[in-house]
Amino acid sequence: MVPSFATRARISRNASFQEHSGGWRGGSSRSRLDRRIRNPRATAAYGAGSVRCVCALPPPGISPLAWDAGVSTVVGAASIVWVKLWTGLARRDKMKPQVSRKVVHTTAAPLFMILWPFFTNRPCARLFAAAVPMLQAVRLAAAGLSGDPENNDSSSNELVKAISRSGKASETLDGPLKYSLAIVLITVVEWRTSVVGLIAMMQMAVGDGMADLVGRQFGKHKWRKGGEKSMEGSAAFVSGSFLASVAMIQWFHHFGLLSVTPTEAAARAAAISFASAAVELFPPRLVGDDNISVPVTALVLGRLLFGK
Repeated sequence: MVPSFATRARISRNASFQEHSGGWRGGSSRSRLDRRIRNPRATAAYGAGSVRCVCALPPPGISPLAWDAGVSTVVGAASIVWVKLWTGLARRDKMKPQVSRKVVHTTAAPLFMILWPFFTNRPCARLFAAAVPMLQAVRLAAAGLSGDPENNDSSSNELVKAISRSGKASETLDGPLKYSLAIVLITVVEWRTSVVGLIAMMQMAVGDGMADLVGRQFGKHKWRKGGEKSMEGSAAFVSGSFLASVAMIQWFHHFGLLSVTPTEAAARAAAISFASAAVELFPPRLVGDDNISVPVTALVLGRLLFGK
């Protein structure tokens, strides 16, 4: 019988403990270790670096380099299909460009991060993963520099129409490009075992996206007279980013990549969501583009709250 992912995770953690401590010394030591493994708070003391991914990747007979390249290719292809689904709806006037733009904004990063556990634990794996949003950034830059949304490149036309507010190709060089580059940076710097990186990504993607989607439809109570930001949008930001953060932490904890549990991280994740939603209310002339100000706020506050 092939052992389950969770069983392999426990075997890997036990083997790692033997390797670093020189083995167990008697049944009592083993019993204490078993209690640590069953106790999330005790396990957290070992830090994220001591947790092993439950996926024994790559499978036998496949080199780690080939595996990571293959996963990156699959993830990249899936991301293109996902974007084309929503760009196609906007192109056929089945959906407003503002809505398709925010749907892509809200879902792209979480769907990308869900597939992180399927890369290997080699240091270069993050570069293969980061190549996916970098490819999107290159497409955005090419569309923006074309200067003409009616050029002969149909893929650029779809992309511009779906993710720009005005339909101008140059707009892709602003928020959308910064969004993609922020994903690249977080992928490289906060790869897999950083709870702070996961939460920051959810603030930028889900929080900001939900604030716009809900605020445009149901935003009746504005924060200030004549302003665009609403209390309903801010509530959607906090609730959406918080729930997405907790779900993502659970996902990575299940795969053995995070030692912290969703319960342990919930209060701190909520504080980060409230702070990020507050920053999102400020006009860009004060804090800059929210694709930069929101994740930076989450990263800084996350470092202070989680201490790593």
